[in-house]
Amino acid sequence: MSVRGIGIRSAGPDFLDPDIEAACADADPEVFFPEGSSHELAAALAEDRYCRPCPYYRRCRQWALAQTEDLYGIWAGTTKEQRRHLRRTRPRALVTP
Repeated sequence: MSVRGIGIRSAGPDFLDPDIEAACADADPEVFFPEGSSHELAAALAEDRYCRPCPYYRRCRQWALAQTEDLYGIWAGTTKEQRRHLRRTRPRALVTP
């Protein structure tokens, strides 16, 4: 998983193991950083294809929810707006996806 382009206010994910490849490692970055207004559709497609089967899914989601609200892109199948909603409505989502 590339951490470039996630914003200067966000540190890169600290949960990656060099011996275990993330399912998104070879994916086109546009899948996770879509242009235009199709973020929710892109998130659903990314979650089905890459995120759910990934060994890092839970840790990626926890990491994404722990970041600032300006974290750009789709992380663990969630958009910026979906993460904002999860933080407000389900505080347990920060601990257990």
